[in-house]
Formats: sequence, structure tokens, C-alpha cells
Amino acid sequence: MKSLNEFVFVVYNVNNNEIEKISPRSEEKLILRIADFGESERAVMTLYEKEFDYQVANLNHKHQHPLKHAFGLCKHYELEFRTPQLSIDASETLKMDIHDNISSSEFNCPLNCLETYGMPDLFAYNQSNNKYVFIEVKQPDESLRGTQINWFKQFNFLPIKIAYVFQDEQKLNEYIPKLESRLSDI
Repeated sequence: MKSLNEFVFVVYNVNNNEIEKISPRSEEKLILRIADFGESERAVMTLYEKEFDYQVANLNHKHQHPLKHAFGLCKHYELEFRTPQLSIDASETLKMDIHDNISSSEFNCPLNCLETYGMPDLFAYNQSNNKYVFIEVKQPDESLRGTQINWFKQFNFLPIKIAYVFQDEQKLNEYIPKLESRLSDI
């Protein structure tokens, strides 16, 4: 089992085009053990758990409505693996932001408009300050798909981050200039 201190992260904030390097070398916390989730997703979930009051949900795309599953709003809320059920406050905050920014009258639920191809992997919510963020997790050699870029552009009023997960800090330093040019499309 790997510890969080074995990873280095480059986090790109889609909303303000800032790149942040996070090196949790002092964090000896074991990354979460969740079946069916990749190591990179588990590492990013572990990284953000503390910042977001342990309310980080993997928006597993196996489900028909991953956001509703995360909020426990689906009729069939039967998951075969551990996914934290987010506070209903997170759902209400997100719905208000959607309502304020796009016309969702064609949807019976404002969350439905987000559940399209390209939706990020994770959703984190901090109940104490009512803040949330969508997080896309990538390996260093992975590129964003066209559907993801479209999602980021369509929902640019929502807080969105892209977390690149590295296990070698030297490779990370070599990679940052490439990353900046790759992200210029967003």
C-alpha cells in the first residue's frame, strides 16, 4: 500500500489558469483503498480529503447518474464499493450555481446537464465553507480528451481543477513546460 508522500501533484486551476505543484512529502497517510479506482484517483482523493472535510466522491462513470449517486439522490443507491455520500448541501449549492449560470429548464434536475461525456473524475465539497471543486485526474502521459475540454469550456463558471499525478519529482519538473502548452486549449 502506497503512502501519499510517494506522490507529487501538479494541479491546474481551469478557472484562473494557475499551475500549483503539491509535494506532500511529510504526509505519511496511506492512500485510500477503494476497489475499482485507479491508484492516481485514490491518491488525489486522499490529497483533497483533508481540505474538503473528507467529502470527496469519485464520479464513477459506470453509473448512469454519477453525481446523483454521489449525493445519494438515486433511487438505486447500491454501490459495490465505498463512495462517500456527500452532504445534500453540496447538491443544493451546485444546483444554485447551475441555475444562476445556464438555462436548465429543459432538464428535470439541474444536475443532469452536468452528467455528459467529459465530466471530471472527482467532486469535493467542504461543508464548513460551502466550497466545492470538480477534479479531473490524469497521468503525466495522458492528454485531455475533446469531450473533457468541451465540458470545461461549457461549465467554466464551476470550479474545476486538473490534477496530474507523478511518482518522480524530477520528471515533474521536466514536464511542467509541456503541460503549460497542452493546457492552452482550455
